[in-house]
Amino acid sequence: MIPRRNLITIGAIVAAALALAAFWVYTSFELYEHGIEVGLKDEARENSYLALGRFVEHYGASVRTFPVYTRPPPPRATLYFPAERVVLSARQNAELRAFAEAGGHLIVVTRTLWEEKAKTPDPLLDPLGAAQFENKRPPVHPSKPMECPAPKTENDEPWWKPDPRPVSLPDGSGTLMLHFDQRFRLEERGGAAVWRLADTFGAHALRYRVGQGSITVLTDDGLLTNAEIGKHDHAALAAWLLAPRPGGMIWIIRDHDAPPLWASLWKHAAPVVLAVLALLAVWLWGATRRFGPIAPETPAERRSLVEHITASGRFLWQHGASGALMAAVVQALRQRIRARHPAWAGLPVTDLSAKLATLAGLPEPAIARALAADARSSGERFAQDIEMLESLRRRL
Repeated sequence: MIPRRNLITIGAIVAAALALAAFWVYTSFELYEHGIEVGLKDEARENSYLALGRFVEHYGASVRTFPVYTRPPPPRATLYFPAERVVLSARQNAELRAFAEAGGHLIVVTRTLWEEKAKTPDPLLDPLGAAQFENKRPPVHPSKPMECPAPKTENDEPWWKPDPRPVSLPDGSGTLMLHFDQRFRLEERGGAAVWRLADTFGAHALRYRVGQGSITVLTDDGLLTNAEIGKHDHAALAAWLLAPRPGGMIWIIRDHDAPPLWASLWKHAAPVVLAVLALLAVWLWGATRRFGPIAPETPAERRSLVEHITASGRFLWQHGASGALMAAVVQALRQRIRARHPAWAGLPVTDLSAKLATLAGLPEPAIARALAADARSSGERFAQDIEMLESLRRRL
């Protein structure tokens, strides 16, 4: 039993050690909160313009969001169409144009660059003369946006920065700090825009008058998405651009409907499709042709039991199971010996070979070799042993 004084000493030492450990932890570590970005959830994950719709609803406007374009909105409404339009058919492009001419406001985002040699046609914007170009480098002279690009240097890094630029509103109502994609700009190619929004990198928005309505073209829509609309003056731009009012109607098309595979193949690889169809037609034609009369069918023949036994033996021999064949023949011979000459059943091989040689008139060495059942012999020797054993069995 440990004395009480020793227990008190041990307890004091343990308490002091715990106190020192607690003091070290308190002075060496610091408690702080760390936020983890989990991204958008639920509807906001699927709809990149959910915040935009909720924002304009505060002005009393009715907002409807559609995953893909199926039909135009009612007249006098506003249609915000940031989705890809290259998949739209000629009829759908004509519907959008007719909607704007009837008094609607169509807002689209151009996703293609104007290239003189290989330009992707845009049935909606080409008649207006709106063309998008890529800015290679930032301008040296802000007063002349694209005339004097800065020279490219080695180890060049992306020159566009996520910083807003001042943009003056065309109606003179003020200046907004907006972050358009600085890599792209819009230019007028023969058309006359009613107004434009531009910064030092060029125009990022053009509005054209068509019939009783208008079409607004944007270089990008990133500043109106859920992640960006709350930054800088992007919400003010949304209110000025969409012009929501009590009783007004705003439709948003947030995505595009991909065409079926056959339509994409026909659009981008029609010669290849035609060649494959022609080759398939030639192959089908060739497969249905024949030369000469139809050959008569050969009637099915029933094989004899001997053929099956022969095939089984050949299979066992080819797969190294000749020992089983030899053992079966020797066993059949010994069963005949036990039935006809019971006194010979227990004799050694040498004595049994002598008696069988005298009875059957066959050479004794060959009989002894066959009774030894050596399956490792050659094919010729194996056949001779089997023939010898069968001869003995038949003569008993």
